[in-house]
Amino acid sequence: LILTFGLTLIAATSLSSSSQSPHVIGNSVAVAGGFPIMAWSRSGGDLRVAHFFATHAMHVIPAVGFVASLVLPRTLGRAAIILASVAYTAFVGFTYMQALQGRPFMMFGL
Repeated sequence: LILTFGLTLIAATSLSSSSQSPHVIGNSVAVAGGFPIMAWSRSGGDLRVAHFFATHAMHVIPAVGFVASLVLPRTLGRAAIILASVAYTAFVGFTYMQALQGRPFMMFGL
């Protein structure tokens, strides 16, 4: 929960402090032709991507811990959870920086 709070706070602060569009950087047309279901921009950086993944860290990390507890010994399970937390944090940081640079998360749809 602490990881989720920290990651979400950073993304949400950026979302609320944007002066142009509340969530798109680098392009004023955000929703038209957006990523299916989520409507994330495919033509500019979208801060909602980082916010989405940051918020759902509270689902992903415990799921990794549950699976690790089933298949790994205790010490390796702990290491797997720590590694997953670091990797997930890096992924959220990557999506955040990508959005700030005005680059879309995915240019193609499903």
